Amino acid sequence: MSRAYHMDIFIENYDSGKSEEIDEAVTEIWNIEGSYKRKEEIHLYGDGNLSGGASEEDFMKEVTIAVFKANEAACDIRIHATYMEDLPYEYHSIEKDSDEAKEILKEIQEE
Repeated sequence: MSRAYHMDIFIENYDSGKSEEIDEAVTEIWNIEGSYKRKEEIHLYGDGNLSGGASEEDFMKEVTIAVFKANEAACDIRIHATYMEDLPYEYHSIEKDSDEAKEILKEIQEE
């Protein structure tokens, strides 16, 4: 079973000389669509799928191992995982014969 996600991966307190290696290590694991660096943080992001029964926690561990190896030391890693297949939403509608529709028609006619 495959589940679609948008992942935002934030890495801090890393060896700044290893930023390219870190980018490459994460790109081997996830479909990275963009990245930027600011001060002492790398932000990588992209959409992809967790498959084979992998959980968000499994993904976190896989990224952590790859980043620690690329950095040759531990560093801070945060991942914001957004499950794309069941996003919350609000439903809005107006029925043509509703009081609300009649009120809007009245406003239009008064313009």
